[in-house]
Amino acid sequence: MSNKIFFILLACYLGSISCEIFDIGTCPTPTTFSPSDAAKFYGKWYEIARVESGTEKGLRCVTFDIASNASYLSGHPVTQTGFDDKNNEYIYIGNLQMWDDQTVFEYGNFDILDIDLAYGYTVVDTDYDNYAIVLGCSELPPFGYWFPFLLVRIRVAWILSRTPTLDAELQSKLVDLLAKNGVGQSKLTFNKFDSCPSYY
Repeated sequence: MSNKIFFILLACYLGSISCEIFDIGTCPTPTTFSPSDAAKFYGKWYEIARVESGTEKGLRCVTFDIASNASYLSGHPVTQTGFDDKNNEYIYIGNLQMWDDQTVFEYGNFDILDIDLAYGYTVVDTDYDNYAIVLGCSELPPFGYWFPFLLVRIRVAWILSRTPTLDAELQSKLVDLLAKNGVGQSKLTFNKFDSCPSYY
């Protein structure tokens, strides 16, 4: 147990990030959608809560907009927009990839030890019209190489909504569902909606 804790702390230190969830284990297979189901996921999502990550640290009024039209990257651009406390706007572009007539949710990268690691994403639950729970996971090959008996993974998570707010009862259920998937409420940062731009 002490070795496990040591290597988790080492991973956090080397990554210089204390917000993502570091633990020992493998990542689940990323969610695949049929093209018809993927189409239901397109459009604008408001971030209700998240596990803090490098691309979003300190941001509020965060949204994700998944384009329905395919890009030259053979996927669908995902535009993440957020604002800092001084209302400076930050934009990050990801991609919803298409492979063999299946859609694989791949968005965002994590940089550690000068290695660019892509997250694979699992949509834990969604009704497409109101809410979605998304888990992101990436494994750290350097630790598996140096210590074959260990595989360190990094996890992030989101609660998303089609509107800036969620019904309190539904939000509570989604928080509980995340907890059942290993992401407790203490790990979540809830989005701040005060003083959002008018076009948010």
